[in-house]
Formats: sequence, structure tokens, C-alpha cells
Amino acid sequence: MNFNPLFVPIGLFVFACCLPALTFKPDDVAFGLRILVVGWSGIFAGVLAWYANPLWVLGLVFGALRKRIPAVLCGILSLPVAALFRVAKP
Repeated sequence: MNFNPLFVPIGLFVFACCLPALTFKPDDVAFGLRILVVGWSGIFAGVLAWYANPLWVLGLVFGALRKRIPAVLCGILSLPVAALFRVAKP
């Protein structure tokens, strides 16, 4: 069996979904999977960082199809989109 390097980021993504991603109060913690499932609705509140996930998945698809340039571009574009969670809301 050949080792496919795409399994590494997929495994890390699954692992990250099991970790706490957001803490509202000390007793109210949202795990990564919950954020992944409901994060798309953040667009109504001006939260766009979740949209790095579809870009990342698209990059994985291009990587699986051995289209390196589109895969790298999707990966590079997903980084600033993911960093939008640091942008302060008024």
C-alpha cells in the first residue's frame, strides 16, 4: 500500500474537529465539529473565516487530481480567509 500524503492534513483536520475551538463561558465550549457544521451561518453576522474550509477542501480535491498549481493557490487563499477570525467586529 502506498502512502498518500493527503492523509496527513485530513487526519489533522479530523483531529482538530475533536478539540475545543471556541469558549463562550467557562462551562460553554464549542468543539471544532460544531463550528464546522454551523460556521457557514456566520456570514449573516459578518464572520467569514469559516469559508477557508471549502477553499481547503477544494485544494485537497485539486491535490488528489494532481493539479498542483490550483491546489497551492487554494491553500494560499485559504490562509488569509482563515485569518479573518482575528479581525475585530465593530
